Amino acid sequence: MERHEGGVGSTIGVGVYILVGMVALTISFLIAGITAALSAFCYAKLASRCPSAGNAYHYSYICVGEG
Repeated sequence: MERHEGGVGSTIGVGVYILVGMVALTISFLIAGITAALSAFCYAKLASRCPSAGNAYHYSYICVGEG
């Protein structure tokens, strides 16, 4: 005699949970990539305002008129 376990996994299949997880992971990576790109654009804009090379602190220091 076969034993059937009741539950969501046997009703709709476990594959749907894997699919939802993969979609959520893909969306998370897209959001992280867009955020990193926007941060890079902001840093590039800040760097283009200052004629000298340096780090973010140096750029900020110059752009507020201290250097």
